[in-house]
Amino acid sequence: MKTAAKVWLIVAAALVVAGSVLFVVVMAPGHWDFKGLGEAYFVTTTIDVDADFREILVESDTESVLIQPSPTGSAWVRFLEHDKVIPSAKVTDGRLVITTDDTRKWYERITFSGSGTILVYLPQTGYDRLTVKNSTGSLLIPRDFTFGSIDAELATGSITCNASASGTVRLTTSTGRIMVEKVNAGEMELTASTGRITVNAVRCEGALTVNETTGSAAVRDVVCADFRSKGSTGTIMLEKVIASGTFSVKRSTGSVRLEKCDAAEIEIETNTGSVKGSLLSGKVFTARSDTGRVRVPESDASGGSCRVTTNTGSISITVAGE
Repeated sequence: MKTAAKVWLIVAAALVVAGSVLFVVVMAPGHWDFKGLGEAYFVTTTIDVDADFREILVESDTESVLIQPSPTGSAWVRFLEHDKVIPSAKVTDGRLVITTDDTRKWYERITFSGSGTILVYLPQTGYDRLTVKNSTGSLLIPRDFTFGSIDAELATGSITCNASASGTVRLTTSTGRIMVEKVNAGEMELTASTGRITVNAVRCEGALTVNETTGSAAVRDVVCADFRSKGSTGTIMLEKVIASGTFSVKRSTGSVRLEKCDAAEIEIETNTGSVKGSLLSGKVFTARSDTGRVRVPESDASGGSCRVTTNTGSISITVAGE
């Protein structure tokens, strides 16, 4: 037997032994109750909030967080949790702080029954700040509310935001999608490492930034001061994105698609991928591709600059109406 084959057999045997040990460690505390494997014991806890607050902070582990308008005119938080997760909701210095303390052993977290849920019922429509920090779980912010600022950071989970903010909306997720629709904001920054970013019907007084590492983005019906986007892998679709200032899109691997977009100054760069689409007004065009075909309209001296470069891929830009 070859040495490589022996090594793989030894590795496989070691993995089998490790799996067997893990199985014994998990099952022994439950007296080998196979029926209980994956069965979570959930309880519902409701905490009334009597004190006034203008800010909300949610810090959780594996729970999904849903912000909801209160049907009773008062604030309260409902937790659907494993019986060994201790919930808390209290007001400190004008801030509603919502947390969970998971006291389970590591093997008790191995379950097929899903994770918990935190429902936050708010009586008012406007608050100064919403901050959410979550490890595993999704976040839903409905359009019933407005905030001074929104800051949400998730490790694994999706974010859906329909609420507006007079200041900055900052949404970040490592693994999961981000969806923003019908939102007004001072500025907006959306970041996803792995997952899709979808933006629809957004108005920003300042900059709108859309960054993703591995994933795609679709941005439609946007008016902003500046638009910026960076990404490593994935296609970005831009439809009716209008920036009064600069428009910057940079990609390592992926294509850029434009439909009826415009800005005072436009710069698009991609290493591997094509750039195709239409603008609303003429520009002074500078376009270059190392290996692909380049087609752009004649330059219009009355327009701003439009610089498009790609190493591998074609460039095809038109001006709507021409």
